[in-house]
Amino acid sequence: MAVPAIDYTSRHFEAIRSSLISYLQTNYPNSFRDMTESGIGMALIELLSYVGEMLSFQLDYVANENFITTARDRNNVMSLGKLVGYQMRTATSASVNVTASISGIQLQRVVIPAGTVVVTAKGVTFQVIEEQYIPIGDTSAEIVFVQGESQQDTFSFPVGVANWKKFVLSVAGVIYGSVEVYVDGDKWTRVDSLVYASSTSKSYTIDYDDEDRATIQFGDGTNGQVPAAGASIEVTYRTGGGIQGNINVGEINTTVTGYLEGVLPQTDVDVALYNFERGSGGEERET
Repeated sequence: MAVPAIDYTSRHFEAIRSSLISYLQTNYPNSFRDMTESGIGMALIELLSYVGEMLSFQLDYVANENFITTARDRNNVMSLGKLVGYQMRTATSASVNVTASISGIQLQRVVIPAGTVVVTAKGVTFQVIEEQYIPIGDTSAEIVFVQGESQQDTFSFPVGVANWKKFVLSVAGVIYGSVEVYVDGDKWTRVDSLVYASSTSKSYTIDYDDEDRATIQFGDGTNGQVPAAGASIEVTYRTGGGIQGNINVGEINTTVTGYLEGVLPQTDVDVALYNFERGSGGEERET
């Protein structure tokens, strides 16, 4: 008797069910006759058909996720990128030039401190990354605001735990290039890989999950230095980013508080802000 050809594309529930029924009727016509819809025999056939369909789906899924052209799960695409040293980029933050104005000329510079935050009417947060100034003798100046919300996590490097070298940041949506790591107040350097780091290199790597939550990894004493037991680890970063930061003219229209440089007690000055230019540079995370 000729062996029937196997149809490798007929792997859905109905096809498997039909094939099982045909097989049983052909090979066991006398011993397996319970083909009624409500019978236990048909229940077993349909159960096997369901399992077969689920297994077929999982096999297809695994096969698809192993190739960059067909993968759809972000974690799997990120893992494939790592095989060739490529890390998918998280969202970038926009920046915008803002005109800062005061009501009258001052004899000292007016300082707009780092960390000054403004929020647009659409809820987009911008902040000053470094101190900005209105010069002596001027009533206005161009200052730069960068989109994103500041975050800070503090960890203590465990004592007596030799293999603990990873720390997961608490807030997802980390902006690309915004992470800074300090160990006992000393700023360490991010590297793409610890493979080429020496035992004394104060280096770390960053890994992201599918929610753009970052994991900081330190070396093992051979490839990258291990922080001292009990060391205080401080990580600063920003979250947000994306095209929402490419705001239109006039979306920043508010007043913040600056102060006169070098004057004690501190003398506050109201600083009016208005963006005559659009924000630019904000991009969504890599798809």
